[in-house]
Amino acid sequence: MWSKDQLNYLIEKRKSENENYHQLNNNMRYNYWKTLASEINIKFGTDYSGKKCKEKFYGLVRAYKKMKKYVDGDPKGKKTMLGEMFFEEFKEHFWEKPSKYHKYKY
Repeated sequence: MWSKDQLNYLIEKRKSENENYHQLNNNMRYNYWKTLASEINIKFGTDYSGKKCKEKFYGLVRAYKKMKKYVDGDPKGKKTMLGEMFFEEFKEHFWEKPSKYHKYKY
């Protein structure tokens, strides 16, 4: 079970490295998640794999998207604990390719 501190660390690392992340090929992205997992494991004394970190991060993205639909009144939306917890953070769409990222998106 991921703690809030671990999730914040995961989000902040991925956010700060977004531009570099999108320049990596698939093999390098595999290594990126593996390295990030190692950092989290050392910092928090956990045993996450790179695959688990990647799955958790994109699970957070999905939770945000469901929450966004819910906030917008879309019946396909759903209020979730994680979507609600990290909604403001993900509103920036920081995980998207920089060409799609709008710094002043409202």
